[in-house]
Amino acid sequence: MNKNQIFSAIKRGFEISGINALSMAASSPSVNKALQEMIDEQR
Repeated sequence: MNKNQIFSAIKRGFEISGINALSMAASSPSVNKALQEMIDEQR
């Protein structure tokens, strides 16, 4: 694996776990809406 592949794998893993953690912690509807838009853009 080159450095870019390793970095993108780490970044992807962080985004997945980070979004899940943020959406659990976020009680504000506007924050949840912004997170949902981010998730939709990833697909």
